[in-house]
Amino acid sequence: MPTLIQKFSFDFRDRYFNFDGLQFAFRICTLENVYGPDSEKISLTSREASLRVEAKSLQFAGGQRKCPGYLVANLWKDGDELKLKVKAEHQETIKCITILIRGLAA
Repeated sequence: MPTLIQKFSFDFRDRYFNFDGLQFAFRICTLENVYGPDSEKISLTSREASLRVEAKSLQFAGGQRKCPGYLVANLWKDGDELKLKVKAEHQETIKCITILIRGLAA
C-alpha cells in the first residue's frame, strides 16, 4: 500500500532561533493540522551553553490564525554534543514535533 505524504504549498512563517552556530525552528503536527509557536507569545532564555524557547500560544495557516497550545524547547551543549528536549501541548492529538535545522554541514 502506498504511503501518503502531505505536501504544503504555503510559507509556514517559521521563526528560527540561533544556537551554537545553527538555526532551529519547531512545528507541532497533529492528526488534523500543523502548528508553530506563536511569534507574539515567545519568550527566550539564553545562557552561555543553553537556550530555552517557550511559546504560550500556537499559530497556523502561515501565522494568520492563533490557537491555544504550548511549546517548550531546551537546547544545550554537553561537551561536544548538542542536545535538545522539546515538549508540546495541544487540544488535538499530537502526532510528532518537527525540528527544522539550518546551517548543518553538507
